[in-house]
Formats: sequence, C-alpha cells, structure tokens
Amino acid sequence: MEFSEILNLILGGGLLAAVIGVVTFKATVRKANAEAERAKAEAEKAKAEAETVRIDNAEHATRILIENIVEPLKKELHETREELRETKKEFGSTKREMARLRKATAVVRREANAVVVYATCDSLQRMCEFYERNAAIYQEKYDRLVDLVEEEREQRYNPVKTFFVGLAIGLVLGFLIIILLKLKLK
Repeated sequence: MEFSEILNLILGGGLLAAVIGVVTFKATVRKANAEAERAKAEAEKAKAEAETVRIDNAEHATRILIENIVEPLKKELHETREELRETKKEFGSTKREMARLRKATAVVRREANAVVVYATCDSLQRMCEFYERNAAIYQEKYDRLVDLVEEEREQRYNPVKTFFVGLAIGLVLGFLIIILLKLKLK
C-alpha cells in the first residue's frame, strides 16, 4: 500500500466517522429534548398532585382540629359555664372569673394555601404548634424526595457521553468497512 492509499483510508474513515457522529448526535439531541419535555410534564404533574395532596392535608388537618380540639373544648367550655352558673348561684362568683373563661377560644380559617389557627388558650396553642411542627417535617421530607428524584434523572442520561460513544463506533466501523472493501478489491 502506498502512502496515498493509507491517507485515503484514514481520511475516508475519519469522514465516515464524522458523518455517523453528526447523525448520532442529532438523534441524541432529539431524544434528549423529548425526554426533557417528558420529564418536565411529569414534574408538572407531580407538582400538581403534590399541591392537591397538600390542600387535602390542610383540609383534613382543619377538620381534625375542629373535630378533636375545638368541638370538645366548646363542649367542655359550655359544661364549665353551666357549672359556673350553678356555682355562682351557690358561691356568688365574680364577673372577672367568667370573663377569663370566655376568652379561651380558637378560630380556624384558611388563608391562601395555609390553615391559620388563632388560639387564646395555652393548651390550644401547644396543639397548634405540634401540628405545625409535623407539617414542617412532612414538607421537608417531601422536598428531599423531590431533590432525590431530580438527581436520579440527571445521573441517568448524559448526551455528551452518547455522542462520543457514537463517534468512536463510527470511526471503528468506518475503518473496518474501508479495510474490508480494500481486501475485496484485491
């Protein structure tokens, strides 16, 4: 083989490898764009589902607060008032004691995406803080899970690596094809 034939083999193989690399890269880019759109759609769907779950949880928490705390306290307050009325008749309670008992209230309402509870009693305030801490813990765990899923998606796909693998395969195939053609022509 002469120098020009060797040079033709190398340049022809390189050109074939470059063409295969470009074609492979275009396909890789299309695939990456499609996967990115699909991932974005999944993320939006997950975000919408998380928002729905969060709203449901807020409604559920409100219902639990009302059923388990506010209603029993109202009932207890009513019973206490009745007892005080009876006691007042017996012992002549002062107005100041009655006013103090009337102040133990809880107001639950929804503002934007949050449930707001106003409590004027220590035990009610402690219960609200307990539920607030639990909600913060759940939110933190959810955020960590979302970050973990995103990290896994990023590690799973690498278009640059795919391009270079395609280029290497193209070069090897180009050289093999040229060598086989030269062997058949002889």
